[in-house]
Amino acid sequence: MRIHGLIALLLLPACRDVVGVGSVGAFDQDAGTLGGDSSQGSSQDAGEDQDAAPLPPGTGNGEPAARCTVSACAKQDLGCDPVQGVCVPCSDADPSSPEVFVDVAATGLTNPKGTAACPFPTIQAGLDRANRALAVKRVRVAKGTYSQEKLPLVVRGVELIGAGSGETEIRRSGSPEADAAGRKAVLAVGSSAADTTIRGLRVTTAESISRTSEDWFSYVGVLCDAGPINEPNPTKLPEPNTFITDFAVEAGFGVGVFTTSSPLSLGGRSACYPRIQRSTFQVVNGVAIAADCPGAKGGLAPCAVEIGGGSEDAVLIEGSFTPPALRSRAIEVQGNVRFARISHVVAKRLYFGALFGDAGPTGVNAWTIMDSAFEANHYGIWLDCSSQLQELRTSRFRDNEVAIVFGTGAYCKGASRAAILRARSNELAFNTVGLHAGPGMTATSDFGGADPGRNVFACNGLKSHPTLPSGDVAVYSDTPGLFSLAGNDWDRVPEVTVSADPPTTRFSLWAKAAASIGSIAGAGRANVSCTR
Repeated sequence: MRIHGLIALLLLPACRDVVGVGSVGAFDQDAGTLGGDSSQGSSQDAGEDQDAAPLPPGTGNGEPAARCTVSACAKQDLGCDPVQGVCVPCSDADPSSPEVFVDVAATGLTNPKGTAACPFPTIQAGLDRANRALAVKRVRVAKGTYSQEKLPLVVRGVELIGAGSGETEIRRSGSPEADAAGRKAVLAVGSSAADTTIRGLRVTTAESISRTSEDWFSYVGVLCDAGPINEPNPTKLPEPNTFITDFAVEAGFGVGVFTTSSPLSLGGRSACYPRIQRSTFQVVNGVAIAADCPGAKGGLAPCAVEIGGGSEDAVLIEGSFTPPALRSRAIEVQGNVRFARISHVVAKRLYFGALFGDAGPTGVNAWTIMDSAFEANHYGIWLDCSSQLQELRTSRFRDNEVAIVFGTGAYCKGASRAAILRARSNELAFNTVGLHAGPGMTATSDFGGADPGRNVFACNGLKSHPTLPSGDVAVYSDTPGLFSLAGNDWDRVPEVTVSADPPTTRFSLWAKAAASIGSIAGAGRANVSCTR
Protein backbone atom coordinates (compact mmCIF):
# COMPACT_ATOMS: atom_id res chain seq x y z
CA MET A 1 0.00 0.00 0.00
CA ARG A 2 2.11 2.90 -1.26
CA ILE A 3 0.44 5.90 0.31
CA HIS A 4 3.20 8.06 1.67
CA GLY A 5 4.09 9.82 -1.54
CA LEU A 6 0.45 10.81 -1.89
CA ILE A 7 0.34 12.13 1.65
CA ALA A 8 3.45 14.19 1.01
CA LEU A 9 1.82 15.82 -2.00
CA LEU A 10 -1.39 16.62 -0.16
CA LEU A 11 -0.14 18.03 3.10
CA LEU A 12 1.24 21.50 3.68
CA PRO A 13 4.97 22.14 3.13
CA ALA A 14 5.71 21.25 6.74
CA CYS A 15 4.17 17.85 6.07
CA ARG A 16 6.00 16.87 2.91
CA ASP A 17 8.76 14.67 4.29
CA VAL A 18 6.63 11.64 5.07
CA VAL A 19 8.65 8.46 5.09
CA GLY A 20 7.57 5.08 3.85
CA VAL A 21 6.66 2.14 6.01
CA GLY A 22 8.28 -1.13 5.05
CA SER A 23 8.89 -4.61 6.36
CA VAL A 24 11.56 -7.23 5.96
CA GLY A 25 11.01 -10.97 5.91
CA ALA A 26 7.98 -12.87 7.05
CA PHE A 27 7.83 -11.07 10.38
CA ASP A 28 8.32 -7.41 11.28
CA GLN A 29 11.72 -6.10 10.29
CA ASP A 30 13.18 -5.99 13.82
CA ALA A 31 12.53 -9.71 14.35
CA GLY A 32 13.96 -12.87 12.83
CA THR A 33 12.45 -14.22 9.63
CA LEU A 34 10.52 -17.41 9.24
CA GLY A 35 12.51 -18.89 6.39
CA GLY A 36 13.87 -17.08 3.37
CA ASP A 37 10.89 -17.51 1.03
CA SER A 38 8.74 -14.89 2.71
CA SER A 39 7.71 -13.43 -0.63
CA GLN A 40 5.18 -16.24 -0.98
CA GLY A 41 2.12 -15.10 0.97
CA SER A 42 -0.06 -17.60 2.78
CA SER A 43 -3.75 -17.71 3.51
CA GLN A 44 -6.05 -19.59 5.80
CA ASP A 45 -8.45 -19.76 2.87
CA ALA A 46 -6.09 -21.62 0.57
CA GLY A 47 -2.51 -22.65 1.33
CA GLU A 48 0.28 -22.25 -1.18
CA ASP A 49 1.61 -25.38 -2.86
CA GLN A 50 5.23 -25.18 -1.71
CA ASP A 51 8.10 -27.48 -2.61
CA ALA A 52 9.13 -30.37 -0.39
CA ALA A 53 11.67 -29.80 2.37
CA PRO A 54 15.15 -29.02 1.01
CA LEU A 55 18.41 -30.73 1.82
CA PRO A 56 20.59 -29.19 4.53
CA PRO A 57 23.00 -26.48 3.36
CA GLY A 58 26.27 -27.74 1.88
CA THR A 59 24.91 -31.03 0.54
CA GLY A 60 24.28 -32.11 -3.05
CA ASN A 61 26.43 -30.90 -5.92
CA GLY A 62 28.26 -28.18 -4.06
CA GLU A 63 25.55 -25.53 -4.49
CA PRO A 64 23.94 -24.00 -1.39
CA ALA A 65 20.63 -25.68 -0.64
CA ALA A 66 17.39 -23.77 -1.00
CA ARG A 67 16.11 -22.46 2.32
CA CYS A 68 13.07 -24.11 3.84
CA THR A 69 9.62 -22.57 3.96
CA VAL A 70 7.13 -22.85 6.78
CA SER A 71 4.46 -24.18 4.44
CA ALA A 72 6.66 -26.88 2.95
CA CYS A 73 7.89 -28.07 6.34
CA ALA A 74 4.39 -28.02 7.83
CA LYS A 75 3.27 -30.54 5.20
CA GLN A 76 5.73 -32.94 6.79
CA ASP A 77 4.62 -31.90 10.29
CA LEU A 78 8.00 -30.25 10.82
CA GLY A 79 9.17 -26.76 11.63
CA CYS A 80 11.44 -24.54 9.55
CA ASP A 81 14.66 -23.53 11.30
CA PRO A 82 15.15 -19.82 10.36
CA VAL A 83 18.89 -20.01 11.00
CA GLN A 84 19.87 -23.28 9.33
CA GLY A 85 17.16 -23.06 6.69
CA VAL A 86 16.11 -26.71 7.09
CA CYS A 87 13.03 -28.57 8.31
CA VAL A 88 13.38 -29.67 11.93
CA PRO A 89 11.20 -31.35 14.57
CA CYS A 90 9.30 -28.90 16.74
CA SER A 91 10.62 -28.29 20.23
CA ASP A 92 9.10 -26.43 23.17
CA ALA A 93 9.42 -22.67 23.39
CA ASP A 94 11.87 -21.10 25.80
CA PRO A 95 9.63 -20.14 28.77
CA SER A 96 11.63 -16.93 29.25
CA SER A 97 11.13 -15.74 25.67
CA PRO A 98 9.20 -12.44 25.45
CA GLU A 99 7.87 -13.28 21.97
CA VAL A 100 5.49 -15.75 20.41
CA PHE A 101 5.29 -16.32 16.65
CA VAL A 102 2.32 -16.84 14.34
CA ASP A 103 2.31 -17.82 10.67
CA VAL A 104 -0.77 -18.95 8.78
CA ALA A 105 1.56 -20.98 6.55
CA ALA A 106 2.05 -23.31 9.52
CA THR A 107 -1.50 -24.61 9.11
CA GLY A 108 -1.18 -28.39 9.25
CA LEU A 109 1.32 -28.59 12.10
CA THR A 110 -0.13 -30.99 14.66
CA ASN A 111 1.89 -29.60 17.56
CA PRO A 112 2.91 -25.96 16.93
CA LYS A 113 4.96 -24.35 19.66
CA GLY A 114 4.71 -20.63 18.91
CA THR A 115 8.43 -20.44 18.14
CA ALA A 116 10.02 -18.94 15.04
CA ALA A 117 10.61 -22.48 13.72
CA CYS A 118 7.19 -23.88 14.68
CA PRO A 119 4.79 -20.93 14.83
CA PHE A 120 1.13 -21.08 15.70
CA PRO A 121 -1.10 -20.96 12.61
CA THR A 122 -3.66 -18.59 14.19
CA ILE A 123 -3.36 -15.23 15.94
CA GLN A 124 -5.76 -16.41 18.63
CA ALA A 125 -3.35 -19.19 19.60
CA GLY A 126 -0.56 -16.64 19.91
CA LEU A 127 -2.68 -14.38 22.08
CA ASP A 128 -3.69 -17.33 24.24
CA ARG A 129 -0.01 -18.06 24.87
CA ALA A 130 0.63 -14.41 25.68
CA ASN A 131 -2.23 -14.42 28.19
CA ARG A 132 -0.92 -17.58 29.89
CA ALA A 133 2.80 -16.81 29.93
CA LEU A 134 3.84 -13.78 31.95
CA ALA A 135 7.11 -13.49 30.03
CA VAL A 136 5.40 -13.02 26.65
CA LYS A 137 4.92 -9.36 25.76
CA ARG A 138 4.85 -9.55 21.96
CA VAL A 139 2.96 -11.61 19.37
CA ARG A 140 4.62 -11.52 15.94
CA VAL A 141 2.40 -12.32 12.97
CA ALA A 142 3.93 -13.27 9.62
CA LYS A 143 2.62 -12.07 6.28
CA GLY A 144 -0.51 -13.72 4.98
CA THR A 145 -4.29 -13.56 5.23
CA TYR A 146 -5.85 -14.63 8.51
CA SER A 147 -9.52 -15.27 7.82
CA GLN A 148 -10.42 -18.13 10.17
CA GLU A 149 -9.91 -16.34 13.46
CA LYS A 150 -12.56 -16.32 16.18
CA LEU A 151 -13.41 -12.65 16.54
CA PRO A 152 -12.89 -10.40 18.29
CA LEU A 153 -9.21 -10.92 18.89
CA VAL A 154 -8.65 -9.44 22.35
CA VAL A 155 -5.34 -7.60 22.65
CA ARG A 156 -4.77 -6.05 26.06
CA GLY A 157 -1.38 -5.20 27.50
CA VAL A 158 0.67 -6.88 24.73
CA GLU A 159 2.11 -5.99 21.33
CA LEU A 160 0.50 -7.48 18.22
CA ILE A 161 3.03 -6.94 15.42
CA GLY A 162 2.46 -7.90 11.78
CA ALA A 163 4.86 -7.85 8.83
CA GLY A 164 3.43 -4.54 7.56
CA SER A 165 -0.01 -3.15 6.75
CA GLY A 166 0.46 -4.25 3.16
CA GLU A 167 1.56 -7.76 4.15
CA THR A 168 -0.45 -9.07 7.09
CA GLU A 169 -4.24 -9.10 6.73
CA ILE A 170 -6.93 -9.98 9.26
CA ARG A 171 -10.13 -10.58 7.33
CA ARG A 172 -13.54 -10.51 8.97
CA SER A 173 -15.91 -13.16 7.70
CA GLY A 174 -19.25 -13.58 9.37
CA SER A 175 -20.30 -11.62 12.44
CA PRO A 176 -17.88 -11.23 15.38
CA GLU A 177 -19.21 -11.85 18.86
CA ALA A 178 -20.81 -8.66 20.19
CA ASP A 179 -19.71 -7.01 23.43
CA ALA A 180 -22.12 -5.83 26.13
CA ALA A 181 -22.86 -2.68 24.14
CA GLY A 182 -23.59 -4.62 20.94
CA ARG A 183 -20.35 -3.71 19.16
CA LYS A 184 -18.85 -6.36 16.88
CA ALA A 185 -15.12 -5.81 16.49
CA VAL A 186 -12.25 -7.54 14.74
CA LEU A 187 -9.82 -6.36 17.42
CA ALA A 188 -10.78 -5.40 20.99
CA VAL A 189 -7.85 -3.53 22.48
CA GLY A 190 -6.71 -1.44 25.41
CA SER A 191 -5.73 -1.99 29.02
CA SER A 192 -5.85 0.08 32.17
CA ALA A 193 -2.71 -1.61 33.47
CA ALA A 194 -0.22 -1.91 30.58
CA ASP A 195 0.63 -0.56 27.14
CA THR A 196 -1.01 -2.13 24.09
CA THR A 197 0.48 -1.92 20.59
CA ILE A 198 -1.08 -2.78 17.22
CA ARG A 199 1.41 -2.45 14.33
CA GLY A 200 1.94 -3.66 10.79
CA LEU A 201 -1.56 -5.04 10.18
CA ARG A 202 -4.48 -4.55 7.79
CA VAL A 203 -8.10 -5.23 8.69
CA THR A 204 -10.55 -6.11 5.91
CA THR A 205 -13.99 -7.59 5.61
CA ALA A 206 -15.28 -10.24 3.25
CA GLU A 207 -18.72 -8.63 3.23
CA SER A 208 -19.49 -4.93 3.48
CA ILE A 209 -22.18 -3.76 5.88
CA SER A 210 -24.92 -1.69 4.27
CA ARG A 211 -25.59 1.62 5.93
CA THR A 212 -29.29 0.80 5.75
CA SER A 213 -28.64 -2.03 8.17
CA GLU A 214 -29.89 -1.13 11.64
CA ASP A 215 -26.63 -2.10 13.31
CA TRP A 216 -24.14 -0.99 10.63
CA PHE A 217 -22.37 1.33 13.09
CA SER A 218 -21.69 -1.58 15.45
CA TYR A 219 -19.31 -3.32 13.01
CA VAL A 220 -15.89 -2.08 14.08
CA GLY A 221 -12.34 -2.74 12.89
CA VAL A 222 -10.67 -1.86 16.21
CA LEU A 223 -12.60 -1.23 19.42
CA CYS A 224 -10.50 0.46 22.09
CA ASP A 225 -12.63 0.45 25.25
CA ALA A 226 -10.09 0.47 28.07
CA GLY A 227 -7.06 2.56 28.91
CA PRO A 228 -5.21 4.68 31.44
CA ILE A 229 -8.03 7.11 32.32
CA ASN A 230 -9.83 5.71 35.35
CA GLU A 231 -11.62 8.59 37.05
CA PRO A 232 -14.56 10.72 35.90
CA ASN A 233 -12.94 14.14 36.33
CA PRO A 234 -9.15 13.81 36.08
CA THR A 235 -7.23 16.98 36.86
CA LYS A 236 -4.46 15.84 34.51
CA LEU A 237 -4.62 13.28 31.74
CA PRO A 238 -2.10 10.43 31.70
CA GLU A 239 -0.09 9.62 28.59
CA PRO A 240 -1.71 7.45 25.90
CA ASN A 241 -1.12 3.72 26.35
CA THR A 242 -2.63 2.21 23.18
CA PHE A 243 -0.46 2.66 20.09
CA ILE A 244 -1.78 1.92 16.59
CA THR A 245 0.89 2.32 13.91
CA ASP A 246 1.40 1.22 10.29
CA PHE A 247 -2.19 0.07 10.33
CA ALA A 248 -4.86 -0.02 7.62
CA VAL A 249 -8.63 -0.45 7.60
CA GLU A 250 -10.30 -1.10 4.28
CA ALA A 251 -13.86 -0.06 3.43
CA GLY A 252 -16.78 -2.09 4.71
CA PHE A 253 -16.85 -1.29 8.45
CA GLY A 254 -19.20 1.02 10.28
CA VAL A 255 -16.20 2.35 12.22
CA GLY A 256 -12.50 1.76 11.55
CA VAL A 257 -11.15 2.60 15.02
CA PHE A 258 -13.63 3.34 17.81
CA THR A 259 -12.37 5.00 21.01
CA THR A 260 -14.67 4.79 24.04
CA SER A 261 -14.84 3.65 27.66
CA SER A 262 -15.39 0.21 29.14
CA PRO A 263 -18.93 -1.15 28.80
CA LEU A 264 -21.28 -0.28 31.64
CA SER A 265 -21.37 -3.96 32.57
CA LEU A 266 -17.66 -3.65 33.44
CA GLY A 267 -18.15 -0.51 35.50
CA GLY A 268 -17.18 2.06 32.88
CA ARG A 269 -14.24 3.07 35.04
CA SER A 270 -11.56 2.79 32.36
CA ALA A 271 -11.41 4.79 29.14
CA CYS A 272 -9.22 4.39 26.09
CA TYR A 273 -6.50 6.86 25.10
CA PRO A 274 -4.93 5.76 21.78
CA ARG A 275 -2.29 7.30 19.56
CA ILE A 276 -2.94 6.48 15.88
CA GLN A 277 -0.08 7.12 13.45
CA ARG A 278 1.22 6.21 9.97
CA SER A 279 -2.06 4.56 9.06
CA THR A 280 -4.56 4.52 6.19
CA PHE A 281 -8.33 4.19 6.12
CA GLN A 282 -10.75 3.64 3.27
CA VAL A 283 -14.32 4.73 3.92
CA VAL A 284 -17.50 4.24 1.91
CA ASN A 285 -20.45 4.14 4.30
CA GLY A 286 -18.90 4.60 7.72
CA VAL A 287 -16.45 6.47 9.93
CA ALA A 288 -12.69 5.97 9.83
CA ILE A 289 -11.91 7.08 13.39
CA ALA A 290 -14.54 7.81 16.05
CA ALA A 291 -14.13 8.94 19.65
CA ASP A 292 -17.30 8.94 21.73
CA CYS A 293 -17.44 8.53 25.49
CA PRO A 294 -20.55 8.84 27.67
CA GLY A 295 -20.80 11.76 30.06
CA ALA A 296 -19.32 11.82 33.54
CA LYS A 297 -22.63 10.93 35.16
CA GLY A 298 -22.42 7.70 37.10
CA GLY A 299 -18.66 7.97 37.46
CA LEU A 300 -17.81 7.17 33.83
CA ALA A 301 -14.29 8.12 32.74
CA PRO A 302 -13.68 10.45 29.76
CA CYS A 303 -11.58 9.25 26.85
CA ALA A 304 -8.95 10.95 24.69
CA VAL A 305 -7.38 10.39 21.26
CA GLU A 306 -4.34 11.49 19.27
CA ILE A 307 -4.42 11.09 15.48
CA GLY A 308 -1.22 11.63 13.51
CA GLY A 309 1.66 13.55 15.03
CA GLY A 310 4.75 14.71 13.17
CA SER A 311 5.07 14.68 9.38
CA GLU A 312 6.44 11.11 9.50
CA ASP A 313 3.29 10.01 11.37
CA ALA A 314 0.73 11.14 8.78
CA VAL A 315 -2.68 9.45 8.58
CA LEU A 316 -4.54 9.20 5.24
CA ILE A 317 -8.32 8.81 5.17
CA GLU A 318 -10.02 8.47 1.79
CA GLY A 319 -13.59 7.97 0.68
CA SER A 320 -15.26 7.62 -2.67
CA PHE A 321 -17.71 10.51 -2.13
CA THR A 322 -20.66 8.33 -3.00
CA PRO A 323 -24.10 10.02 -2.65
CA PRO A 324 -24.07 12.40 0.33
CA ALA A 325 -26.87 10.49 2.08
CA LEU A 326 -24.26 7.88 2.95
CA ARG A 327 -22.64 10.38 5.31
CA SER A 328 -19.10 9.01 5.24
CA ARG A 329 -16.81 10.58 7.82
CA ALA A 330 -13.06 10.65 8.33
CA ILE A 331 -13.11 11.61 12.00
CA GLU A 332 -15.97 11.96 14.46
CA VAL A 333 -15.47 13.31 17.98
CA GLN A 334 -18.27 13.87 20.45
CA GLY A 335 -19.34 13.36 24.01
CA ASN A 336 -16.97 13.24 26.96
CA VAL A 337 -13.73 13.22 24.96
CA ARG A 338 -11.43 15.25 27.16
CA PHE A 339 -8.57 15.63 24.67
CA ALA A 340 -8.41 15.20 20.89
CA ARG A 341 -5.41 16.21 18.81
CA ILE A 342 -5.49 15.82 15.04
CA SER A 343 -2.19 16.53 13.30
CA HIS A 344 -0.86 15.67 9.84
CA VAL A 345 -4.09 14.06 8.69
CA VAL A 346 -5.33 14.01 5.10
CA ALA A 347 -9.11 13.60 4.64
CA LYS A 348 -10.37 13.34 1.06
CA ARG A 349 -13.65 12.72 -0.78
CA LEU A 350 -15.88 12.26 2.25
CA TYR A 351 -19.15 13.73 3.39
CA PHE A 352 -17.52 15.01 6.58
CA GLY A 353 -13.76 15.46 6.85
CA ALA A 354 -14.12 15.93 10.60
CA LEU A 355 -17.40 16.02 12.51
CA PHE A 356 -17.42 17.41 16.04
CA GLY A 357 -20.70 16.71 17.80
CA ASP A 358 -22.17 17.78 21.10
CA ALA A 359 -19.46 18.03 23.74
CA GLY A 360 -21.51 18.91 26.80
CA PRO A 361 -20.29 21.80 29.01
CA THR A 362 -17.71 24.06 27.39
CA GLY A 363 -14.32 24.87 28.82
CA VAL A 364 -13.44 21.26 29.67
CA ASN A 365 -12.52 19.46 26.47
CA ALA A 366 -9.41 20.39 24.47
CA TRP A 367 -9.78 19.61 20.76
CA THR A 368 -7.21 20.82 18.22
CA ILE A 369 -6.39 20.40 14.51
CA MET A 370 -3.04 21.35 12.99
CA ASP A 371 -0.96 20.70 9.87
CA SER A 372 -3.76 18.78 8.17
CA ALA A 373 -5.48 18.80 4.77
CA PHE A 374 -9.20 18.52 3.99
CA GLU A 375 -9.82 18.19 0.28
CA ALA A 376 -12.78 17.45 -2.02
CA ASN A 377 -15.18 16.73 0.86
CA HIS A 378 -18.78 17.87 1.16
CA TYR A 379 -17.89 19.47 4.51
CA GLY A 380 -14.26 19.88 5.54
CA ILE A 381 -15.05 20.40 9.24
CA TRP A 382 -18.48 20.48 10.85
CA LEU A 383 -18.80 21.82 14.40
CA ASP A 384 -22.18 21.31 16.03
CA CYS A 385 -24.00 22.20 19.22
CA SER A 386 -21.46 22.84 21.99
CA SER A 387 -18.38 21.59 20.13
CA GLN A 388 -15.44 23.98 20.18
CA LEU A 389 -11.96 23.69 18.72
CA GLN A 390 -9.36 25.28 20.94
CA GLU A 391 -7.07 25.75 17.97
CA LEU A 392 -7.00 25.29 14.20
CA ARG A 393 -3.69 26.12 12.56
CA THR A 394 -1.54 25.58 9.47
CA SER A 395 -4.19 23.42 7.80
CA ARG A 396 -5.50 23.46 4.25
CA PHE A 397 -9.07 23.32 2.97
CA ARG A 398 -9.41 22.94 -0.80
CA ASP A 399 -12.18 21.91 -3.18
CA ASN A 400 -14.71 21.23 -0.44
CA GLU A 401 -18.30 22.27 -0.91
CA VAL A 402 -18.06 23.96 2.49
CA ALA A 403 -14.69 24.24 4.18
CA ILE A 404 -15.89 24.85 7.77
CA VAL A 405 -19.48 24.72 9.05
CA PHE A 406 -20.69 26.06 12.38
CA GLY A 407 -23.91 24.09 12.58
CA THR A 408 -27.11 23.96 14.56
CA GLY A 409 -28.17 20.34 14.28
CA ALA A 410 -31.73 19.31 15.07
CA TYR A 411 -30.55 17.43 18.17
CA CYS A 412 -28.81 20.50 19.68
CA LYS A 413 -30.54 21.78 22.80
CA GLY A 414 -31.00 25.53 22.47
CA ALA A 415 -28.56 27.87 20.76
CA SER A 416 -25.35 26.49 19.30
CA ARG A 417 -22.06 27.32 21.03
CA ALA A 418 -19.92 25.83 18.25
CA ALA A 419 -16.77 27.89 17.71
CA ILE A 420 -13.07 27.88 16.85
CA LEU A 421 -11.35 29.74 19.66
CA ARG A 422 -8.20 30.42 17.68
CA ALA A 423 -7.57 29.91 13.94
CA ARG A 424 -4.18 30.90 12.53
CA SER A 425 -2.26 30.39 9.26
CA ASN A 426 -4.86 28.22 7.51
CA GLU A 427 -5.71 28.21 3.81
CA LEU A 428 -9.32 28.11 2.58
CA ALA A 429 -9.25 28.05 -1.21
CA PHE A 430 -11.36 26.79 -4.12
CA ASN A 431 -14.28 25.84 -1.86
CA THR A 432 -17.87 26.77 -2.67
CA VAL A 433 -18.07 28.42 0.77
CA GLY A 434 -15.18 29.06 3.13
CA LEU A 435 -16.90 29.66 6.50
CA HIS A 436 -20.61 28.90 6.91
CA ALA A 437 -22.35 29.82 10.19
CA GLY A 438 -25.93 28.71 10.69
CA PRO A 439 -28.66 30.55 12.58
CA GLY A 440 -28.63 30.42 16.36
CA MET A 441 -24.85 30.73 16.71
CA THR A 442 -23.80 32.47 19.94
CA ALA A 443 -20.04 31.88 20.48
CA THR A 444 -17.23 33.92 18.94
CA SER A 445 -14.65 32.40 16.58
CA ASP A 446 -11.26 34.09 16.42
CA PHE A 447 -9.76 34.07 12.91
CA GLY A 448 -7.64 37.10 13.70
CA GLY A 449 -7.70 39.77 16.35
CA ALA A 450 -5.00 41.61 18.25
CA ASP A 451 -2.55 39.22 16.63
CA PRO A 452 -3.12 38.74 12.86
CA GLY A 453 -4.97 35.66 11.69
CA ARG A 454 -2.66 35.08 8.71
CA ASN A 455 -5.35 32.87 7.20
CA VAL A 456 -5.83 32.82 3.43
CA PHE A 457 -9.28 33.15 1.84
CA ALA A 458 -8.94 32.73 -1.90
CA CYS A 459 -10.87 31.54 -4.95
CA ASN A 460 -13.91 30.44 -2.94
CA GLY A 461 -17.29 30.59 -4.66
CA LEU A 462 -15.95 30.31 -8.20
CA LYS A 463 -18.42 27.52 -8.93
CA SER A 464 -22.11 28.02 -8.32
CA HIS A 465 -24.07 25.52 -6.23
CA PRO A 466 -27.83 24.83 -6.37
CA THR A 467 -28.37 25.15 -2.60
CA LEU A 468 -25.25 26.86 -1.19
CA PRO A 469 -24.13 30.48 -1.35
CA SER A 470 -20.84 31.16 -3.13
CA GLY A 471 -18.19 33.09 -1.23
CA ASP A 472 -15.60 33.28 1.54
CA VAL A 473 -17.77 33.81 4.63
CA ALA A 474 -21.55 33.38 5.06
CA VAL A 475 -23.19 34.16 8.42
CA TYR A 476 -26.90 33.41 8.96
CA SER A 477 -26.91 34.31 12.66
CA ASP A 478 -27.47 37.90 13.83
CA THR A 479 -25.47 37.51 17.07
CA PRO A 480 -22.96 40.40 17.29
CA GLY A 481 -19.23 39.69 16.98
CA LEU A 482 -19.44 36.07 15.88
CA PHE A 483 -16.29 36.29 13.77
CA SER A 484 -13.11 38.27 14.20
CA LEU A 485 -11.23 38.31 10.86
CA ALA A 486 -8.36 40.77 11.26
CA GLY A 487 -5.00 40.32 9.57
CA ASN A 488 -5.94 37.77 6.90
CA ASP A 489 -5.11 37.56 3.19
CA TRP A 490 -7.81 37.63 0.49
CA ASP A 491 -7.82 37.23 -3.27
CA ARG A 492 -9.76 40.53 -3.48
CA VAL A 493 -10.61 43.43 -1.19
CA PRO A 494 -12.95 41.98 1.48
CA GLU A 495 -16.33 43.67 1.67
CA VAL A 496 -19.31 42.82 3.86
CA THR A 497 -22.67 42.43 2.16
CA VAL A 498 -25.68 42.68 4.48
CA SER A 499 -29.07 41.36 3.35
CA ALA A 500 -31.87 39.04 4.39
CA ASP A 501 -30.66 36.34 2.02
CA PRO A 502 -27.21 35.63 0.60
CA PRO A 503 -26.40 37.06 -2.85
CA THR A 504 -26.93 34.83 -5.85
CA THR A 505 -23.52 35.86 -7.16
CA ARG A 506 -20.05 35.39 -5.68
CA PHE A 507 -19.27 37.47 -2.58
CA SER A 508 -16.44 37.84 -0.08
CA LEU A 509 -18.41 38.21 3.18
CA TRP A 510 -22.18 38.07 3.66
CA ALA A 511 -24.19 38.41 6.89
CA LYS A 512 -27.81 38.87 7.88
CA ALA A 513 -26.58 41.48 10.39
CA ALA A 514 -23.47 43.61 9.93
CA ALA A 515 -22.60 43.36 13.62
CA SER A 516 -22.07 39.59 13.42
CA ILE A 517 -18.78 40.10 11.54
CA GLY A 518 -16.11 41.83 13.56
CA SER A 519 -12.93 43.50 12.37
CA ILE A 520 -11.51 42.69 8.94
CA ALA A 521 -8.71 45.23 9.35
CA GLY A 522 -5.20 44.52 8.12
CA ALA A 523 -6.35 42.66 5.05
CA GLY A 524 -3.58 41.56 2.70
CA ARG A 525 -3.39 40.18 -0.81
CA ALA A 526 -3.42 36.38 -1.06
CA ASN A 527 -0.61 34.91 -3.13
CA VAL A 528 -2.89 32.35 -4.79
CA SER A 529 -3.81 32.19 -8.47
CA CYS A 530 -7.47 31.39 -9.07
CA THR A 531 -6.67 30.16 -12.56
CA ARG A 532 -6.30 26.41 -12.87
